[in-house]
Amino acid sequence: MVSDRPAGQRQQELPDGRLTIHAVVRSRRTDRALDTLARRSDTPAYDMLADREIAAIVTRETLTDGPRSIQDHGRVVSSLLRRSAVVPMPHGLTAPDDAAVLGFLRDERIPLLEALEYLEDCYEVRLHVSEAGREWSATARREAGATIFAEARTRSRAARLLDQRAGNVLDAAFLIRRGEWIHFVESLSDWERRIGGLRADVTGPWPAWDFVQLASCASNELEIDG
Repeated sequence: MVSDRPAGQRQQELPDGRLTIHAVVRSRRTDRALDTLARRSDTPAYDMLADREIAAIVTRETLTDGPRSIQDHGRVVSSLLRRSAVVPMPHGLTAPDDAAVLGFLRDERIPLLEALEYLEDCYEVRLHVSEAGREWSATARREAGATIFAEARTRSRAARLLDQRAGNVLDAAFLIRRGEWIHFVESLSDWERRIGGLRADVTGPWPAWDFVQLASCASNELEIDG
């Protein structure tokens, strides 16, 4: 296990021995994924619970509530992404014990395997397009956003619109194959040149936060019999 926290910050056990579930990976690649985590000094203590070909990465403690906890969750999932396809779990997803986690893996085995296959060799990037150097009418903003989104979709495996920031032309997430990353970024310059008056910013690569949703995780608590 690996744990690192600022001096003076005490770890807190989850109530009633609950576990936090961070991600699901293929168990045959778990050793490689955990080796990546073990080399980091900024991730919380972790453990692995496996059921046949899939495994859940969990922690049995939480550092703090709020931004630090969210950052720790993100670091764990992003570290796993470097070595394996990852199905990220929503922040704060907890289970009462090991049996509940293993029950979750058994009950959701088929959709989790399908998700791992779908996300293989892919990661998420987020595109934020804003005005630059000129004012846009609402109609022009919508048309430009629709054009860029449609073209970007052709370079991605999947795409979805995000909640639009005030004044932005487009906020969207794309699932990109690793080998297409450079081509996707290069296309931004083409959009900026052709349309003009725009600034395109890409963030990532991220785990597929915006492309994985399991109904059983909606309440952020698993109460599954093992």
